Amino acid sequence: MQNLWTAIASIAALIAAIWAIWAWFHDRVRSKRIAEIEEEKNKRIKDIEDQEKRLKEEKKRHEKTVEEYRKTREIIHKKRDEKLTNIENRIQELYDDLQNYKLSVEKNFVDKVEHNRTMERIEERLTEIQKTLMNHFGNTCKS
Repeated sequence: MQNLWTAIASIAALIAAIWAIWAWFHDRVRSKRIAEIEEEKNKRIKDIEDQEKRLKEEKKRHEKTVEEYRKTREIIHKKRDEKLTNIENRIQELYDDLQNYKLSVEKNFVDKVEHNRTMERIEERLTEIQKTLMNHFGNTCKS
């Protein structure tokens, strides 16, 4: 019976040794898997941080581009407005010149009409004077 108990104790010791080896191996595999998971987690965190950094840089570039576009647009609108103002001023100058010319032409026309009327009156008066002189000298010559 002693051999039976020795055999059972040996089997129990063997089972305990196998279980200890299995536990050690399982613990080692589990530790390795935990290290892999930790490494993968750290890699993902680094990827996320890199992506956040790239997004921040991209946002800054975008904001800078938008600001440059806004400034460029303001400059373009300012230049366009200046050109339009210059064109409007030139048009107004030309319109004023045209109005002045029109007034000048009208004044010249009125002056010519006045001149012509004055000349007609002078001619009429000269004709009257001539008739009067002819009458006077004609009457003097006849007497």
